[in-house]
Amino acid sequence: MYFLLAAGIIIISVIFLSSILPSSSYYRHMNRNIGDFSENFRKVLRADESVHLHWIDNFQRYSKIIFIMFSCFARNALYLNKELFESLAWTAHGTKVWEGVGSLSYCMKEGVPVPAMPELETILSEIELSRLVNDLSKIDIYQYESSICVLRDVRRIPLKISTDNEIEMKHQIQSFDGLGCFYPYDIYASNITCRGGLLEALKRVQDIDGFGVSDSPRKGKYSILLADVAIYWQLFRILYTFTGLVPIRHDLFLCLGLWHTYQHCHKLLWSEFRSTFLADSFFALFPNESLLFQPKLLQSSTFFLYLRLSYRIWRPKLQSSIAAVKRRMVEEQFEFINHLSERKNNDISFR
Repeated sequence: MYFLLAAGIIIISVIFLSSILPSSSYYRHMNRNIGDFSENFRKVLRADESVHLHWIDNFQRYSKIIFIMFSCFARNALYLNKELFESLAWTAHGTKVWEGVGSLSYCMKEGVPVPAMPELETILSEIELSRLVNDLSKIDIYQYESSICVLRDVRRIPLKISTDNEIEMKHQIQSFDGLGCFYPYDIYASNITCRGGLLEALKRVQDIDGFGVSDSPRKGKYSILLADVAIYWQLFRILYTFTGLVPIRHDLFLCLGLWHTYQHCHKLLWSEFRSTFLADSFFALFPNESLLFQPKLLQSSTFFLYLRLSYRIWRPKLQSSIAAVKRRMVEEQFEFINHLSERKNNDISFR
C-alpha cells in the first residue's frame, strides 16, 4: 500500500511540474524522485522475507495507460526526443509483490533443496508424458451443468464469483490477478526480442534477486520470472543448453504467462470449428465486422462470451438436432447393410 501511495504522489507531482517547469528542471526533479523510490523498492525486493514475481516483456506492444505508469518509474531518463524512446524497442520490467503471503524458501527433500526447474530428461521422459496424458484423459469433458460459469453465472477470465459467503469472500481476497499488487520497476534500453537484450534483462533481474549466485542477498530462496511465449521459449532453450546455467535453473521458476495458453485455445477452437458453425454464428451476431483467420483475443473472447450466455436457450434444440442426425446416420448404415446383403453377389458400385 505504501508503494501505491508513493507512486500516486510521484505521478501527480510529475504531471504538475511538467506544466510549470522547464524541461531540464522537470526531468531533474522526476529522476530524483523516481531514483529514491526505485532504490527503496529495490531494498524491499532484496529482503529475505519478500515474496514477489518478476515480469519482463517488450514494451512496444502495450497501451498508453501502461506507458504512463512506466514512464513515471523509468530511471534511465529516456526522453521523447531520443530515437530509442521513439522506436519503443526496449524492455519493461514489472513486479508483483505479495505482502504476508507464503514463502519462497527452498523446499527440502531428504535434506537437499529441490531444484525449481527439473532436468531436461525428466521433462521429456516418456513415462512422465504418458502419466500426464492418462491424468488428462480422466477429466470428463461434459462439465457444462456443473461448471462454475453456469452454476454461479461467472462471466470473466480468470473466474471470480459474486458472493456474500464469508468463506468464499476470504478466498477471493487472496486473488492477485490483474494489476493488483503490481508495481512497475524500470525500463531498460535494450531490445528483449533479441538474444543480447534478453540476456541483459535476465542479468538485471538476477542483480535484484541473486538467483544462481553464491553470495545472493536472498540465499536459500527461490525466484519467479514470468514471460510471454516468445521470451519463455528463448530463455528455456538458453537455460537448458548451457551447463553453466544450472545454478540459475536451481533457483529460478521460469513461468509461461497463462494468457498465451488462453489465446492459443481460442486459435485452436477457430481452426477446428470455423467452417462448421463458428463463422456463421459470428456473422449472425456481427454482420458488418471482418473475421480474421486468427481473430484478436478481445474479439474472440467477446464472441465466445455471447455464445455461452445464449447457450442455455438454444442448447435443447442443439441436443435434439444432434440426436436426430445420429439416428439418421444409424438408419442409413442399416439401410446400406441391408442393400449390401441383398446384392452380395452382384456389383456393389451403388455405394
